[in-house]
Amino acid sequence: MTLGENLHVCPKCEYHFTIDASARLNAFLDPDTFEEFDADLQPADVLNFQGPKAYAQSLEKYQKLTGMPDAVISGTGQVRGPPDRPSP
Repeated sequence: MTLGENLHVCPKCEYHFTIDASARLNAFLDPDTFEEFDADLQPADVLNFQGPKAYAQSLEKYQKLTGMPDAVISGTGQVRGPPDRPSP
C-alpha cells in the first residue's frame, strides 16, 4: 500500500503526514461532488495590521507558497452518494 492510498498515514508508525486542503477534500468526499463557495473571495487587511511583518507581506508569501488566495476553502460535497441514498 502506498502512502497516498493510506491517506498519508504511515502504515508502520501511524504518523499522519501533512496534506493540503485539496488532498483532504479528495480523500473524504465522493469524486467530482465538491462545489466551492466564494472561490473569488480575497482577504483584506481592514485593520492595517502591523506585526513583525506587515499583513500584506505575510499574505503574499503564503499565497505564493500554497497557491491559494486564503487559508479557507468552503463548499459542499457528498459522502457516500447522493443525500437521498441511505448510508450503509
